[in-house]
Amino acid sequence: MAFTVIEQYAVGKFDDPERCEDALAVTPHFAAVIDGATSKTPFRFSGRTPGRVAASLLVRLLADLPADADCAAFIVHANEMFVRFYREHRLLDRARVDAACRLTASAVVYSDARREVWSVGDCRLRIGGVEYRHEKAIDTLLSSRRAESIESYLAQGGAPDALFVRDVGREAIREALLRQYRAQNPTAPDTPFAYGVLDGFPPYAPDVRCYAVEAGQEVVLASDGYPAVLPTLEESERRLRQILHDDPHCFRIFKSTKGVMQGQTSFDDRAYLRLRAD
Repeated sequence: MAFTVIEQYAVGKFDDPERCEDALAVTPHFAAVIDGATSKTPFRFSGRTPGRVAASLLVRLLADLPADADCAAFIVHANEMFVRFYREHRLLDRARVDAACRLTASAVVYSDARREVWSVGDCRLRIGGVEYRHEKAIDTLLSSRRAESIESYLAQGGAPDALFVRDVGREAIREALLRQYRAQNPTAPDTPFAYGVLDGFPPYAPDVRCYAVEAGQEVVLASDGYPAVLPTLEESERRLRQILHDDPHCFRIFKSTKGVMQGQTSFDDRAYLRLRAD
């Protein structure tokens, strides 16, 4: 078997590439988009956010992952790598009880040997013309709350341009964003708004998905920095540009938990990879 990468692109919301928490990985056996979670705490490791560290470790893992590994093996190896990191930084005990200090990432991985796409978390993909969106229920709720706060601010005479400097909607949901860590890979299956990610602990099962890929099909892997994952990079970028022009604060046309801030080129980092299963 073989696959051909048609196009790939990754860029951060800041001009500084060192601050980008999204990553691409392409090896002879795998292709992946990895979305390091946006940090909501001051945790840093040698100046790098937990999301950036997580993405870097997963890129390294895919370079060494056995070609015939399945999704379960990928998750086991990823968690083992993260746990080693916690031990080296004397964080394991704290990480067990406090998800806010964990390395956290979502990923979509194409396995050529198995002709499968593995999805853990809220990345997006398209297979043979069908788009799959994996949105977290908590993000949908908080995006709506943020939009309501911004609408209230504007109704009271607030200046739209001021939102580039101070996002009053983000401020309104800040405490809820911190509390949402309680729902990350929960041990109790009935936790409200539970969601799964790669963070060193068993991921919430409903957020682990496996999709079959047929020979000749095109596959698009993308992070949620793209509001829509379209068949080509240019189409996806064009849709993003239109949204950022019409709704830069991301609270009407495209509701998000964050908008474009001063010094940023988009509301989030983004990565896109299109391939063909030959």
